[in-house]
Amino acid sequence: MTRENPTTRANRQYSRSFILTMGLYVMTLPFAVGFVNTLPQGDPLRYVVILIPVLPLLATLLVFMRWLRGVDEFQRKVQFEGLAFSMAVTVVITLTLGFLERAGFPRLDTLWIPIMMIFLWGLGVALANRRYR
Repeated sequence: MTRENPTTRANRQYSRSFILTMGLYVMTLPFAVGFVNTLPQGDPLRYVVILIPVLPLLATLLVFMRWLRGVDEFQRKVQFEGLAFSMAVTVVITLTLGFLERAGFPRLDTLWIPIMMIFLWGLGVALANRRYR
């Protein structure tokens, strides 16, 4: 009987849990946005409702952290390099945009920052994988 690679097991568990938590996010987001639009301005319930999709995102974060602890050292190194790349490039981009805003450039909606970070993380992981393979 062959023993399963810890990274393979972690990847399988991560995939199932990630799909579940992101599925919950995808379901709660339109509900929260739609419902918040039916509430009057100034209603404190608006703040509670609009934050509902954050709960599955927090669960997704926990799923990721469990996955990261379950993979081998090489995969952790690749993920670390991807995250470091994402952080560094995000800092440069957001500071550049901040300086440009002072000169009159349109303001970036902060909702785009995590999207940019996730994209750059994926790019950083791809670059690290390419470097080590």
